Amino acid sequence: MDIDLKVKNLSAYFGQKKILDSISLEIPSRSIVAIIGPSGCGKSTFLRTINRMNDRFDDFHSTGSIIFKGRDTMEYPVEELRKEIGMVFQKPNPFPKSIYENVVFGLKIQGIRDKKILDEKANQSLMAASLYEEVKDRLSTNAYKLSGGQQQRLCIARALAVSPKILLLDEPTSAIDPIATKQIENVLKNIKKDITIVIVTHNINQAARIADYVAFFYTGRLIEFGKSEKVLNSPAEKLTEEYLTGTYG
Repeated sequence: MDIDLKVKNLSAYFGQKKILDSISLEIPSRSIVAIIGPSGCGKSTFLRTINRMNDRFDDFHSTGSIIFKGRDTMEYPVEELRKEIGMVFQKPNPFPKSIYENVVFGLKIQGIRDKKILDEKANQSLMAASLYEEVKDRLSTNAYKLSGGQQQRLCIARALAVSPKILLLDEPTSAIDPIATKQIENVLKNIKKDITIVIVTHNINQAARIADYVAFFYTGRLIEFGKSEKVLNSPAEKLTEEYLTGTYG
């Protein structure tokens, strides 16, 4: 089994407050890993530490290591790391530009100006995000005119356009309706053949529907990690079972 990301003894702090406590796990290639757990348990902090989104906070620091392609992520220039490890947030955040310009934004940042290449990547990314058929005749339309679910799929297309190795998603369906949620879940299941996906979700049913592996976090610690069917149906840890049965959380 190929491993895309190795997390070793990762602890993370905001000021003196420890948010993550000695997290160690390995993310298998071309799989969907769902991170579950109660609010405030460190799920989003973990996700944002992977591609160094937390670096912008002056009081944030971490210990331990996250190894990607044989190198600690701290050794990468941030721009290079985020090209390889993309991110989609809880609320859709398209840029105030056209649908087309949203998708090719990252490519242009990289200096790609060849219209043929940009057009091809835009179409490929929109197709991968199951959005192409809905927008192919209005690519010049402002992205803000799309529905919430379409905007989120556009954000996925934008992330995919630069061909990342890993895609991080922080509760990407919590702000959209069930139909749009199903569309995005189908997108994720389709693209995992080419890309590794790590998704934070509060929705246990969503984890059951799409995840190959599940990590259960509690008070900043990784309590259990394994194949989703095993963790969700016959957890090894009492804390996991209590969370899944609604004892708390």
